[in-house]
Amino acid sequence: MSADPLEKQEKYPREVLEKYFGPHANGKDAQELFQKFPDEYHSMRREYLGPTKSDDLKELLASKQPPELTGEDLAARAKFSLADVKRFLVAESTGRKADNIMALSAEDRETLRRAALTYGLPLPQRTPPATQPPAPVIPEKPTEPIPEKYRVKFNYPVGAKATPSGLLKMAEAFARIEAAEAAAAKEAADQEMLAKAGLRRTPDGKFERIAQPAEGDGGTK
Repeated sequence: MSADPLEKQEKYPREVLEKYFGPHANGKDAQELFQKFPDEYHSMRREYLGPTKSDDLKELLASKQPPELTGEDLAARAKFSLADVKRFLVAESTGRKADNIMALSAEDRETLRRAALTYGLPLPQRTPPATQPPAPVIPEKPTEPIPEKYRVKFNYPVGAKATPSGLLKMAEAFARIEAAEAAAAKEAADQEMLAKAGLRRTPDGKFERIAQPAEGDGGTK
């Protein structure tokens, strides 16, 4: 009777597989097998445990035909070697600042992406961070009564109101005007005091005596 072609054909005796990979296997035996016969180790492990993701990936890559490289592909490879691409991929996966893909120019990032694809190492697609829309500007409402001194100074009608920010600007303007008026009043008082003493202030900040008219000058005849 012929063997069922759909039945899994085992290459190694079951007891041998159990010895190295079974639930009661000695890890030292598996390690020794791996060191002496790595190909047999992987083959036996695959048969007992099934293919790993790494095995599947190797088979997938091996099954692909070499791509037909265009002139742009070759230029990309000339700029970024396989080692370069791997270095950038490691930096991307570990967050290492050196060899950060985003530090490249947009043109170089596209060239790196093209080179990576020709090597079978597609770069991860970065999702741009979601930008928050600006918060809507809510217009202020005039809810604050204008103090009497501001109302009189700026000629507002009785009972007028202002927005909080408008009231703050009003207070700042009032303070500036008050300071300017106080400085002007002080200057006028200083000038009057100097005049009584027969002095005046020169432009350079010094004092000089005011020339007195000669006796008889300006008098009535």
